Amino acid sequence: MVVSYKTGSGKTLSYLLPIINKLQSHSQIVGARALILIPTRDLADQITKVLKAFLHKIDLRYSLILGGHTYEGQFESLSINPDIIIATPGRLMQLLTETDLKLSRVQTIVFDEADNLFGENKFQN
Repeated sequence: MVVSYKTGSGKTLSYLLPIINKLQSHSQIVGARALILIPTRDLADQITKVLKAFLHKIDLRYSLILGGHTYEGQFESLSINPDIIIATPGRLMQLLTETDLKLSRVQTIVFDEADNLFGENKFQN
């Protein structure tokens, strides 16, 4: 699905709620089941705020993988066996090449602000 609309319209919820509904609870099997790729740390903060609001009574775990944050803290966040990973591409690639992080259990991938991720404006009206 491709969605393009103004800020504050609920685009983030349009993918977070189906992910939460699909995953439903934390899996004891190691490996994230959803990956949200984002272009900026600011967007990561926005997504995290929305996600936290819906996870307060649901046992799903998430991890933020972002450039500009401590590497050690991100290793620690992966040790909780997150169900959802929110990541910027550069830091995710770094962790994939330097650690044993695997994405083989990922069932859902979201490219938030894909036009910025891929450097093109094909999705704008």
